[in-house]
Parts: sequence; structure tokens; C-alpha cells
Amino acid sequence: MESVLTNFNSMDKQINLKIAGFSIGITAEKGEYLEKLENFYEGFISHKRKSDFSINIHNKPVEKRAPSTSLVSLIKKNNSYSVVSKSLKFYILGDIYPGEEKGDYYHRNKFFVKPFFDSFLRTCVQFLLEKKGGVILHASAVDLNGKGFVFSGPPNIGKTTIVNLKKGLDIVAEDCVILGRQNNSYFMFETPWSGKRNKKVRLDKIFFLKKYKRLKFQRLNRAGALMETTSNAAMDIFGEDKYKKAFNNLENLITEIPCYNLYFSLTSRVWDRIPELD
Repeated sequence: MESVLTNFNSMDKQINLKIAGFSIGITAEKGEYLEKLENFYEGFISHKRKSDFSINIHNKPVEKRAPSTSLVSLIKKNNSYSVVSKSLKFYILGDIYPGEEKGDYYHRNKFFVKPFFDSFLRTCVQFLLEKKGGVILHASAVDLNGKGFVFSGPPNIGKTTIVNLKKGLDIVAEDCVILGRQNNSYFMFETPWSGKRNKKVRLDKIFFLKKYKRLKFQRLNRAGALMETTSNAAMDIFGEDKYKKAFNNLENLITEIPCYNLYFSLTSRVWDRIPELD
């Protein structure tokens, strides 16, 4: 792949990522960090120079202890948030300044480790989505003839299984998917944490998976859809000040997009029925 690194402020270099329609500019004190990010996020590299959000990678001294980055939390300051590892309470991955649309990531390890930066980047994207009306959902997703179908639920419920029950489906996500609004319509977006193509598909329906002995579809009312969506959305990082806006985003989503409980077993002929649903 031809490098798209460019000079930035005489000493730093910059790459831009395109995620869910947002342009995120990343600069670093060391160009080698950006070269690694180019490889990590190859399908999400953008040539757009104007950024909706900027991240600066700071080089810090090596530390022996490294955090588990599967979960992070936020510590609110006056006008910023510190992104902190939950497993090591005082290990700060970086700081985010929502009002200035920027963040600082602190590289503290001998080698640039993708999961560490993934957690920080994902948190930055969540702030962008909260402001722009989108959400990250724990889900698998497929593109079927230009229609986006999302299958959400808790771990081990069968999100990956259900998208593999039918051969030839274009699988967009098997872990998490971004749902966002553009041009008065909702779309699902492939993420750099569970895909490589940066695909965008118009969202048609959302299904919440339930294991059952027979196949059954249950159209959810507003309250039921909101409860299920809230349970499966990535909102745990937000405090009270941000949670309300994120919750409103979910309300708008389920008002426009049909939501169903999908009861199924491994023998269910799910894909015979899904295209027929109104």
C-alpha cells in the first residue's frame, strides 16, 4: 500500500482515518507509530485532510505494567475526560477534550500495541457519535441485497452463528457495528475493530437474539425496543452528563428502524423468513 503520511507542523506527521463518515486526523512525535497504524487500519485510511477530530500520540517512558484494554472508563475533569483502564485503575491511556474535538494518547510501551490504541480510538469515536446521533452496538451485521440487518445480544447468544447460517451473505460485522444517521437515513458502518473494508449499508432492521426451541419473530414496541437497544449498546463509558444524549440517540433510532426479538435454534430456517418481514 502506498503511504499517505504527510508532513505536519514541520516535525510531526499525520494520517487520517474515516470511520462512520467521520474524519479523524492522527499525528505523532514518531512517524513509525503512524506507519503501524496505516497497516492496522488499512481499509480506513482517508485522503481527506480536514478532520472532525484529532488525536496526538505522545511518546512516554516505558512502563513495566500494561493495562488490559477490554474495558475502559472515564474520569471527568473540568473540560476533559481521562480514559482509564478498569483493570489498573490509575493507568491513563489518554485524555479527551470534547469541546475542542481532540484527544491525547500516551504511548507508554516499548512496542506500539494495537489493542491499547483501539480502546482509546473507540472512546473518541463514541464521543463523536454521541454528538452526531449514532451509537456502537454489540452485534453482528450483514448486507443482503443492499439492506442492512443487525443481530444483537449478549456474549455467546449466537451473533456470529446466525450470520453464518446462510452461505454467501456479505458479513459486515461479527462483534460490533456503528449505527449512524446520514442524509436523513440510518446506516450501519463497518468498524476498524471488526472489519477491514469500511463498508456502509442502509440499515433495514435490528434483531435481538433469544435462544429458543422454535423460530419466532416478535415485533417490539417502543419501550421494548429501547430496553433491548440500551442493554446492548456501548454506553457504559458515559457519565450522567453524556448518557442522556446517548439515550436520546437510541430513542430516535428505534423510532425509525423496526426492531424484533428473534427466537431461534441452530436448526431454524431464519434466512427463509427474514426477507419476508414487513
